[in-house]
Amino acid sequence: LEEEPPTYSRCSHNLYLLQQAQAMWALINNKECNDTVTYADIARYIVGVGEELPVCPNGGTYTFFSVCQDVICTYQGDSYPHALPK
Repeated sequence: LEEEPPTYSRCSHNLYLLQQAQAMWALINNKECNDTVTYADIARYIVGVGEELPVCPNGGTYTFFSVCQDVICTYQGDSYPHALPK
């Protein structure tokens, strides 16, 4: 049996997908660094998740700010951050 990846790893992967979708949306729609982003804006650009939008496996929510800011997860319960690697 294949071992299930840790939840922080799955969340980080989701954040990566969301970040890529945000970048694609910004490029295609000529957005600038300070333009705000919403889930609805980028939903159609999320690749590899089928019909469902990614969700944090621990119940955190994904928060968007502006084009030049990383998407974040609000979950803070693990010893590993639910965040994009720097």
